[in-house]
Amino acid sequence: MRPKTAVIFTESPGSNTFEVQDIPAIAEVARKHGAITQLDNTGAPHPLFQAF
Repeated sequence: MRPKTAVIFTESPGSNTFEVQDIPAIAEVARKHGAITQLDNTGAPHPLFQAF
């Protein structure tokens, strides 16, 4: 995180490797630093996937 970071952009699952990030942990770090988290889930994860 940099002092001017405003947004953390994630993609889950990853488009090429389909890895799943620890979204709750990433969002927690963002909140602690006054940033927001944006999630792209274009890969259409399972309907029951709850990122946040």
